Amino acid sequence: MSNELLASNELAPILFTEARRRRAMLVILFAVLALAGLIAGIFWPKNFASSTSILVQESNIIKPLMEGRAVATGNADRAAIAREVIFSRKILDEIVDVGGWKKSNPTPLELERIID
Repeated sequence: MSNELLASNELAPILFTEARRRRAMLVILFAVLALAGLIAGIFWPKNFASSTSILVQESNIIKPLMEGRAVATGNADRAAIAREVIFSRKILDEIVDVGGWKKSNPTPLELERIID
């Protein structure tokens, strides 16, 4: 065979002929690759993690749409928003867990006093 490159119209019939000659090998190769994909899919971890962040902004994209229809509040009490997030029940429960106050199995009333 010469070192010349084959044109695409010459390459297709040659590939088809070689694929027909090596049909058994191609079927086995396909089966091995399909089984490898199946095994990888079976043993792949099935847990996924997701998170989100919500940003509070003074102006948003709805403001131009609502002009004249509703009155937007002009003041943003950022300290109150931060206080609500910090003192939320979820955060306080996590603090009680990490602090070790739940180890003594307090009653719900005692747990409320600890959180307060």
